[in-house]
Amino acid sequence: MPTRHETGPVADAMPSTVLFYLLAAMAAGTFTAAIYSVLGTFIVDEFEISRAQLGLVVALNTTTGGLVSPYVGRVVDRLGGGYSLQLLFLMAATSFALNAIAPVLAIVFLAALVGGVAQAFANPATNKVIAYRVPLEARATVTGIKQSGVQLALFFGGILLPTIAEALGWRWAFAIVALVSVIGAYGTHRSRHGVSSGAGESHVGGPPEISSAVRWLSIYGLLMGLSGGALFFLPLFAEEELGQSIRVAGLAVAVVGLTAVV
Repeated sequence: MPTRHETGPVADAMPSTVLFYLLAAMAAGTFTAAIYSVLGTFIVDEFEISRAQLGLVVALNTTTGGLVSPYVGRVVDRLGGGYSLQLLFLMAATSFALNAIAPVLAIVFLAALVGGVAQAFANPATNKVIAYRVPLEARATVTGIKQSGVQLALFFGGILLPTIAEALGWRWAFAIVALVSVIGAYGTHRSRHGVSSGAGESHVGGPPEISSAVRWLSIYGLLMGLSGGALFFLPLFAEEELGQSIRVAGLAVAVVGLTAVV
């Protein structure tokens, strides 16, 4: 049963700014792989790598997120939702910045790894805030809205990033996204009262026993990941096999994101 500390503040209406930061956190935390998808052709040309090597970058990002997620969940319990959101934004910004300045492919791999840890923070941190700040009857709705932050990032990234990359260069596209993430960290810090939630509530005796429901949800998540992974190379396919421009390729990703939001 939830403790009073976990549910006490939910009587207050959650400010719309808090929901905005939840959306932004989901976008920042999961956007590393998406930006590799949209700007993949630039990375392939810059570092003279194969499509398989680009896929390895994405695989490192998502695998890291999966492996560290159980540990990150406990960290979020200790830090609380507010501090965890700030940490998420800063790690995402670090990942994007490393990509922007990467002189060699090894730094891109490092950026993918850091982005994977940020991705692992996305759901635990945002769900922690929701569990602590949102009344029980509204949690599913708020969770659905904040989850669309992932798809909103795909939508705006698919539309804007190809234009930025063509006008200023792909590194500037990464740098701009890094700056936006830093702004997100600052904004969350300024709104820390609204997103603070249950610090120090981790399980002292170790993680709780995993129920069969969680195992089934894990299988469901695996299938979702496999289906989503097929979309990572959609822009490259559009450019190389169909002869489309990078803007059209980005638009294909944007359509996927917009559909998923609905």
